[in-house]
Parts: sequence; C-alpha cells; structure tokens
Amino acid sequence: MDSSRDDGRIESYLAAVEASMGKVPSERREALVLELRGHVDKLVEDYEADGKSKAVAVDQALSMMGEAQKLGRQYARMWYRSTEPGSVLAAFGVLMISNRVIGSLLNPIYVRFGSHAPVNHFAVTYLFPGLSIATAIVGTILMSWVMPKGATRALMIQCALVIAASTTMWIGRSANVTSLVMSQLILIAANLISVGVAAAVVRLRMRKFAGI
Repeated sequence: MDSSRDDGRIESYLAAVEASMGKVPSERREALVLELRGHVDKLVEDYEADGKSKAVAVDQALSMMGEAQKLGRQYARMWYRSTEPGSVLAAFGVLMISNRVIGSLLNPIYVRFGSHAPVNHFAVTYLFPGLSIATAIVGTILMSWVMPKGATRALMIQCALVIAASTTMWIGRSANVTSLVMSQLILIAANLISVGVAAAVVRLRMRKFAGI
C-alpha cells in the first residue's frame, strides 16, 4: 500500500484532534499536536519493528491513541485546568479588585447600620455576615469568569491568608472573644464556599467557551 496514504491518515487523525480542542490558543495547539505526533510515530515504529506492515502499524497506533475527538477534548481539559506562569497572581489581583469594588458599593450599608449606638444586633448577627458571604461569592464569580486559569489556587491563597489573619486576631485580642470567633469563622466559611463556587464557574466556562 502507498506509504503516503498511511501518512495522510495520520495527518487526518491529528487534524481531527486539533479541531476538537475548542478555544485552546493556536500556539498551544501546535505544541500539543507536535507532542501527539511524536507518540503516534513512536507507536508506528514499534509496530513496524515487530514485523507489521506500515498500514497495519498505523491502524494499531491510531487505535491505541483512541478516538480523535475524545482525545482532543481531553487535551483541551488538560490545558484549561493547567496553571500558567502569572495566572494565579493575575486571578488573585482580579479577586482583590472585585472585593474592593463590591465592598465600596456596600459601604453605605455598613455605615448606616454599624456606626451608631446602640448596636444593631440584627445587622451584626445577620446582615453583616450575609454581606460578607455575598461579597466573597460575587467576587469569586467575577474572578473565576474573567480569569478561570488560576482561579481556584488564588482562592486557596486568600483562604490561607484569612485563616492566618483570624488566628492572629484570636491570639492578640481577649475582649468579646465569642463575637470575634464567630465573625472570623463566617469569613473562613465564606472563603471555603467560594472555592467550591469557583470550581463550578470554571467548569461552566470551560463547557461554554472551550467547547469541552
């Protein structure tokens, strides 16, 4: 059988894989396809070394690699979930900016209910914790949508910082310990919830835009 025809089958297979990679950037596609080509060529060489014809070797190599569309989607998932240099820092920056903007918008509510005596127990017990959780979740959604690569790790960093700050406050302050502990536990819970929200948003965005 014509060897060029077998090579053409390999090229068609690689083209189908690349076409199934969704919105993976072109330079990354080329690197992934080049890597895949190396695997296919190595399998063909191994089968030919076992005495098989080129046509049979190509058949078995492509069969070993699996369905082209499925493999392309797997490569896309690997890229989409990977962390590239600077992605975590960029996601963390977006998260901080989002939280600051949302906090500024909510500041009048904090001033209205928190700056006058007597203390508004409803605000302290329910309103402020609810706003803290809402701020964390909304900031998480914005950050995860804008910067999906690195979003989850950025949130883990924030959660670690919150826990560290909370521990320092517990150690350094003895007055009204119960209220302090409760408020910090709420912040920690909000950050842990945000990690789950981020994972869900990243997966939604991956399905919607990457086609995977």
